[in-house]
Formats: sequence, C-alpha cells, structure tokens
Amino acid sequence: MTGTAIMQPIAALVLALLRWVVYGILIGATLVGSLEARAQSAWMLFDGATLNGWEPVHAETGVREWNVVDGMLHLTPEVGKQGDIFTDLAFDDFCLEFEWRVAPGGNNGIKYRVRQYGSETLGFEYQMIDNQSLPDAADPLHRAGALYDLYEVDTAKLLAPPGKFNQSRIVARGYHVEHWLNGHCVVRACLCGPDWCRRLAASKFSDVPGFARHRCGRIMLTDHDSEVWYRSILLYPLPPTGGCPSELGSGRCALHSAIVGGPVQGIAGCWQWSNVSSVGCQGVAGVPNAGHGSVTTVVGGWRGIGRRSR
Repeated sequence: MTGTAIMQPIAALVLALLRWVVYGILIGATLVGSLEARAQSAWMLFDGATLNGWEPVHAETGVREWNVVDGMLHLTPEVGKQGDIFTDLAFDDFCLEFEWRVAPGGNNGIKYRVRQYGSETLGFEYQMIDNQSLPDAADPLHRAGALYDLYEVDTAKLLAPPGKFNQSRIVARGYHVEHWLNGHCVVRACLCGPDWCRRLAASKFSDVPGFARHRCGRIMLTDHDSEVWYRSILLYPLPPTGGCPSELGSGRCALHSAIVGGPVQGIAGCWQWSNVSSVGCQGVAGVPNAGHGSVTTVVGGWRGIGRRSR
C-alpha cells in the first residue's frame, strides 16, 4: 500500500474527529448560553440573607416569626398568631421554582394570585404537608402538591420524607395552572369550563365572590402553625396567553369571563412582562428582549429583569 493510500483514511478520521469536536463546542456554547439566559431572567424572591421584598399580611404580627438561617428562610410559628407574609409586588403570568421542607407532622403552603376578597386575603395554594403523619392528607385534595381543595393528587411515592427538601414548581399562565413536585407534573388545571365550575362549587371557596377571576396577584408564604424552610425561590416571567377556549363551554358559569390584571389592593399596579419570550420554564424561560438590555434591576426588594407596565 502506498503512503498516499495510507494517509487518506487517517485524514478522513482526523476530519471526523475535528467535526465532532466542533459540534461539541457548539452544543456546549448553546447550553451555556441557555443557562446564562435562564439565570439572567430569574427574579430572586429570596436573596438567601434577608427578608427584603416581603411584608406581613397581618400588621399586628409582623415578620418576627420568620428568620434566615444558613441561607434558608425559616418559619418558627407562634401558636395563635398569623405570621403569613407576602410579596410587596403583584405578578402576572409566571413560573415559580422553590425548594421546601416541613418538620415531621408539618403542614404549610405557598399561595399565589393572592388578593383581598372582602376581609380575607386569599389565593390558590400549593399544599406542603407531611403526607404520612397528618389525617388531613388522607384527602387527595389536601396532599402535598395539590391545588388545595380544588385539584387532587397522589404524591405518596414522590414526596421526600419530613426534614428533607422537595423541589417544586408552579406555572400560572392565564387560565392554565401546573403544579410540579420533584420533577413530576402532579396537577394540570384549566380554570374554566364545566369541570372547573364543579370543583369550585364543591370547594371552600364556593361562597367567595370573584374568587380566581384575576391572573394578577401576590405570592404568599403561609403560617399554619408548623415549621417550614425555603431556599432558592426563583420566579421566571412568562408571556401572556389567551383566554378560555370556547370548546370548554365559555359562558356557562360566571367564572368564564376573562381573567384580568388590574390593581391589587394596596399596590399601584401589577408587574406585567413586556418584551418577553419563552419556551417554558423547563427550558429557557422569560428571556428578556435584547432591546431592553441585560441589566439586573432591583425594585421593591426583588432582583430581576423586566419592564414595569401599568
């Protein structure tokens, strides 16, 4: 075999190897770029050191039951006190990711789209509970990960034991809501149509006028007289979506009317995400438009990127 004949397959092999190296570099750059864009788009609702951006729901209680320990937001409840806290801003469509744990026998929750309904401060609740110890968790509507009292779950095999952290995600976009627990979607809800009307009528919120008709609201960390710990609370903006699909029976119940933003009591307006694109919070969520720049802003205690529109 001549030298030229020997060199040809070697050259082909070298070119193939170079091609895969280039592909690897390009894929790596794409992943790094995606992760950087994702990180830049996140609003840190807890900075790991302070309660900046949170305020008490009940002024007489304040925030004294909450403290920061080893980078975690920790609730030490006082029996008979209401130590709920919520964000000092209201938010429109979003994906919220957070890690949490409860003490053995613990029961708590994180609420969203929180507004004032008469004398009550209410919203949807992502249930956080010790499924094994509390009788209330025998009801699938009240188990960890459930859309409390509205959408049931079976999370016995997904939930970490008390004292261990769970990873959760809430996606709230128009009429569509998802709850995730430790990598699994456990609730997919459409907040309109006959099924929704039936669920609402059977729930504790059935006699609350206008409940769930607003897509804009605060995020609340509740106090149910149980210890709870949070870390890594991140919010990703999602672009707005349309209203209730007509095939779900628009017009058959009062809650089919369009969800609106609008003022929240005590807040001048709502954060509505302008110049935002997204492929969902599992991918690159809420990447700001390049025309708005990539400068991290701090407003009302929150760190993030966005444009405030009224």
